[in-house]
Amino acid sequence: MSIKLLDKRPFNPDECYPWKGMRRCALTKSGTVFKYHNKDNTNLWEDGTKVDWLDYEKSGLNCMVEIPKFYFKKVGFNENDTDFENGHAWYISSIPDDGFELHPAFMRCRDKLCDDPTGEVKKVEYRYAPAFLGSFINGNLRSLPNKNPKVEITISQSRDYAKANGNGWSILDYNLYFAIQLLYSIEYGDYDSQTALGRGYVDGNLETGKINTGGTLQYGNHSYGETTGKKQMSYRGIEDFWGNCAYWMDGFFRGYNNILISNKGFNNTGSGYKNFGVIGTFVGYIRNIQINKNCGFIPSKNNKSDPGNLYDYGVFTCSGFAIGGGCWCHKDNSGVFQFDINGGASSMNDTTASVSF
Repeated sequence: MSIKLLDKRPFNPDECYPWKGMRRCALTKSGTVFKYHNKDNTNLWEDGTKVDWLDYEKSGLNCMVEIPKFYFKKVGFNENDTDFENGHAWYISSIPDDGFELHPAFMRCRDKLCDDPTGEVKKVEYRYAPAFLGSFINGNLRSLPNKNPKVEITISQSRDYAKANGNGWSILDYNLYFAIQLLYSIEYGDYDSQTALGRGYVDGNLETGKINTGGTLQYGNHSYGETTGKKQMSYRGIEDFWGNCAYWMDGFFRGYNNILISNKGFNNTGSGYKNFGVIGTFVGYIRNIQINKNCGFIPSKNNKSDPGNLYDYGVFTCSGFAIGGGCWCHKDNSGVFQFDINGGASSMNDTTASVSF
């Protein structure tokens, strides 16, 4: 299936949902919003008073990005083109319009721990993405600024630290990752995210390695990027969606070349996950993506040397879990669509995790 973009349509995402509703907030362990941050500076609350980050941490709050629920569809450019041979287009709606389905990120189990398969999945009004890469504090995975992300941790350890926050908490799950990718791609109309938004912290950083979270506090809910590869990027408040540290994703498992996805009962084998079909083995820049809309931007074909189409890198060489984002030295391989399957349950790599709700 080829990848093609529609001509850019003039619209202001700041005036349209769900983009209009994306904002950093302080989320309690029970999943309720304590307060919203100032839209222009996360060091302030919405009313302009200063945030006490030490008290924030002691109170068990996580700094998250609230994303309102949305509906989506994927269509071919030619009528009845279900194989998308001539390209495709993505659409988002804030209401359940004709042909639109609720994005799977907004079907969530919040009455059980994230690895409990007995919970009931229900529609939720909001998802909460991590504003910052994860820090590990007193046995909990947290989203806080001014912290040094912990790397070399397994997905099992990450999951345990995330669920220590309580029911409904997990590490960043694949469906939410896909939702953020879709929001970016429709807003920017450009698959080269490192050019359209920013390089991220990805270039020539071998001596310093990873850096502390919070480099984008002063930009609030606004997206930020630059061209040197020395500063962190933010997409509408989601810092380091690419760059700084690569991160584990849960709810996705490549088993025996099959795409297995779930939104509850996360585990190390893909047990109980829904099978979305076969995926090949390859390494290189992502060229084409899977036909099934629920597979989002998961690759179906690559090109080892040509960074065209999705511009970002994919590694599918074994069974295992998904890693996104790219780290401090991944250069052009990083970006909003970077997607690796190169680690099992005992793998650590230089990988961290981020918490979500």
